[in-house]
Amino acid sequence: MLPNLASAVTGLNADQAEMSVVANNLANQTTPGFKSGEGEFSQMLAASSTIGQPPATALGNGGRNPSSIGYGTMFGQIVTNEAQGTIAQTGNPLDFAVQGNGYFEMTDSQGAFLSRAGQFSLDQNGSLVDAQTGMIIQGYTNVSSAAGTTPATLTGTTKATLSTTLQGIQLPQTLIYTANATTPTTTTAEYQLSAWSVGQDGTIDATYNAIAPQGAITTPAVSAAQAQAAAQATPTIAVVLGQVVLGTVSNPAGLVQTGNNLLQVGVNSGAVVSQVPETGGSGAIIQGALENSNTNVAQEMANLVTYSGAYDANARVITMAQAMAQALAQMVQ
Repeated sequence: MLPNLASAVTGLNADQAEMSVVANNLANQTTPGFKSGEGEFSQMLAASSTIGQPPATALGNGGRNPSSIGYGTMFGQIVTNEAQGTIAQTGNPLDFAVQGNGYFEMTDSQGAFLSRAGQFSLDQNGSLVDAQTGMIIQGYTNVSSAAGTTPATLTGTTKATLSTTLQGIQLPQTLIYTANATTPTTTTAEYQLSAWSVGQDGTIDATYNAIAPQGAITTPAVSAAQAQAAAQATPTIAVVLGQVVLGTVSNPAGLVQTGNNLLQVGVNSGAVVSQVPETGGSGAIIQGALENSNTNVAQEMANLVTYSGAYDANARVITMAQAMAQALAQMVQ
């Protein structure tokens, strides 16, 4: 009777594990960027009752197939469904969705992480951060110091040049703009952010309006009159603040889940390759939208019924095996 009990117990354990996977999928049906999982089952080592034999033509005997009694099943790995979730418009300019391949790259003191959940916010420094963890979103920034200083500064002669190394993305609310670096005392004024947008290639375009009357100017040599004259000469400036990148790996299923919609590189994922969106096989960034969970609720409910039924059947086997053992014990007595 022991093989019956052992096989049924393995079935109970495997079905319970798969039901946990289904429950997790259903619990995350509204989690942005969530990728559902599916458990894999495999047969356990079987005991052979006959090894089979080949045909013996000379003796006129036919061949015989092997037969075996299985020892049950076991729950293997959980495979992640990497299918694209639907894109839902939210109207929030700080919500980003990835349409296609790739992950948002973000860092903090604990290291580098990836995520498909683009729910972002701005901190007091104007840094674009993950709303859940405060991790800073990575990308290429304006090398003319449009961000990164306090207050932010910008030199008009190089305002479209982006860095070649990853840095934290910032959207400064105000900046000091110098239209001509050779004569800063007559061309410097303070500007206020009025509008910004992110293109599908991750480029962050911003518009700044001159502040009137003039506020604090970081260059002592610039008088209020000079700053006002500079502002009147250039009342509005268009600035490329930076470009959000997407990280890709050769095997997304090898990434390690760490909670808070975050992923880290695993031993079988491959290294992260930072790419400009819409290049090198990476997807596009959709502003004002979020990628929905790719959980198929109807399929998961059907799976729940299937594995619940299998669990009940295995439990019934244990009950019947126990009854058979009791009957055998009574016969022996």
